[in-house]
Amino acid sequence: MKQQIRKSVFETNSSSTHAMAIQKYPNVMYGIYANLSDEDIETHNNSDEVKEGWQCKLIKKEDLPGIVTFHEGGFGWEIRTIKSDDYDTKASYLYTLMSDSLSYEEFDEAVKRIEKWLNEEGITAEFQPYEKIDKVHLNEYEYLPSMVKFVHDNEHDWGYVDHSDEADDFLCYVISRKDNLFNYLFGDSFIRMGNDNVDCDISLCKEDEHWAFDCTHKKFYKGN
Repeated sequence: MKQQIRKSVFETNSSSTHAMAIQKYPNVMYGIYANLSDEDIETHNNSDEVKEGWQCKLIKKEDLPGIVTFHEGGFGWEIRTIKSDDYDTKASYLYTLMSDSLSYEEFDEAVKRIEKWLNEEGITAEFQPYEKIDKVHLNEYEYLPSMVKFVHDNEHDWGYVDHSDEADDFLCYVISRKDNLFNYLFGDSFIRMGNDNVDCDISLCKEDEHWAFDCTHKKFYKGN
């Protein structure tokens, strides 16, 4: 049986499966960008197109959270759904993917970019402290010197996304543009987690709703 050690986490050849849906239509921030009034946004959100699933809701400026916290988390075999309004857990999933997949330079650049984008909308981004792994700690962490090392305190354990390399497309999409990040964090975007060892459903929508869902969401899947 294949075994893998990642950041002090013991794993076997896991069979975790994650499905991610990111709102794409309309852009979650469209109402704000277009200077729509609260009344206009309410009219849109109560329209037949939204009720029938062919468009997603818009948000108002006051709907945005004041703070979003990014820290490592554990995302593996468990059967769970990260819901659309669980901003911090979605941020944690993204942050953990970044730490697993990016070099220090790429990670640091992405953190600064995300902080800038959130600050532009009056949102404070709080990040778990991190530093670059140096040669002294290289053997301890079994990573290249260019990789990220997190500074841990009593509130955080080692985090991981099982087989994170399978989610590269998702990661690149989310951190490549401000609109994509905001659609992921604050829109009707969610993650279904499970595994193929038990009978669990990670489908993102009902079978008879997939036509509309494909218009409003971008879908990603991470296998094992």
